[in-house]
Parts: sequence; structure tokens; C-alpha cells
Amino acid sequence: MRTPKPLSSARAVFNQFVQVEGAGSYLLLAAALIAMLVANSPLNEWYQGLRHLKLELGAPPLSLALSVEHWVNDALMALFFLLVGLELKREMLQGELSRKGQMLLPLTAALGGMAAPAAVYLGVIQGMQRLRMAGPFRPRPISPLRSGCSWRWANGFHSASKCC
Repeated sequence: MRTPKPLSSARAVFNQFVQVEGAGSYLLLAAALIAMLVANSPLNEWYQGLRHLKLELGAPPLSLALSVEHWVNDALMALFFLLVGLELKREMLQGELSRKGQMLLPLTAALGGMAAPAAVYLGVIQGMQRLRMAGPFRPRPISPLRSGCSWRWANGFHSASKCC
């Protein structure tokens, strides 16, 4: 009876894991949990140092030196969205989203996911501009004497005599 080699059994476990449809989700969730735990633990200083560690690609005259955070934000996120786009294209051409009826709900959700944050942002910006330009919120210079009087009046320290 032969005992399996450790490397071949590790490959078998890896191959089984990769075959699971949600494997990427599990890895992403595990990485996010580990990052949150480390960031909120005594290892936070080490974690911040790792995030800001400079990594250089190429020879010095033509090298690209970025921090780990920038490599993740720029390179890995671009690769991630490329893969998401390719997967979406495959689903639209030959997968579950190949019929127009099946495409309606995800397409509506995607458009709403872009439009809703933009609408909230624009609403907040316009609301802030209206507050600055209207009524009692209109910016006007306040002298130190007047502001002290207003503070006393608002906090009930006013007297019968005029303070302003």
C-alpha cells in the first residue's frame, strides 16, 4: 500500500477547491476578515508599514516604484475589473444572460447602482449650496462683539439691558 505524496495531495485539495464555484468569494471574504482583524489589533503598525512598503518593478532608469497600496489599487484592481468584464461578456454571449429577458434585472440593478450614488451626491452638493445661499445660513461676517451677544442670548444669559 502506497502513501500519497504530500505535494500531490495538496494539489488535489487545491484542484477541488478551485472547482467550487464560490472559491473566489471565500478567499476574498477570508482576506477581508484577516485585514480587518490585523488593522484593529496590535499588528496595526506592521500592517500600515506593509501597505506603504515600496515595491520596484524594472531597472532603475525605467523602473516603476509604488507602494503596496498603490500596486493593489492600480494594477490588481485593473486586472480584477478586466476579469469581471470578460466573465460578464461570456455570460452575455453564451451563459445565463444570453437572452434579453434574463439580462433585464442585472442591467437595471447595474444602472441603478451607478445612478443612485450619483443622485445622492448631487443632492447633497445642491442642498449644501442652497443652505449657503438662503436665509439664516447665508454667510455674512460676524463681529466678535455680536457673536458673544448671540452666544449669551442663545444660552439664556441675556439680561434686561441690551447686550448688542
